[in-house]
Amino acid sequence: MNLNSPDANPTAAPCVMVIFGATGDLTKRKLIPALCNLTADDLLPKQFAIVGFATNDYTTESFRKMLGEEIPKYAAAPVELKCWDWMA
Repeated sequence: MNLNSPDANPTAAPCVMVIFGATGDLTKRKLIPALCNLTADDLLPKQFAIVGFATNDYTTESFRKMLGEEIPKYAAAPVELKCWDWMA
């Protein structure tokens, strides 16, 4: 990142975020809503992925469904459907 860049909010480089304990409160209350905010502000790269680890018996689809139901309860601003679809 160039600190002399005129762009105050550059998009991040392609990356992967790993979340340990992905089914816990921190993920649904803070991490995913924050990532949704970054997505809405176009600050996450298009080549972004989240890998979550947990000891629960969720399938990928049931985990996404659970987050989709829980995130609106904790997000500071309404989560746009297109942002959530991209994240999920």
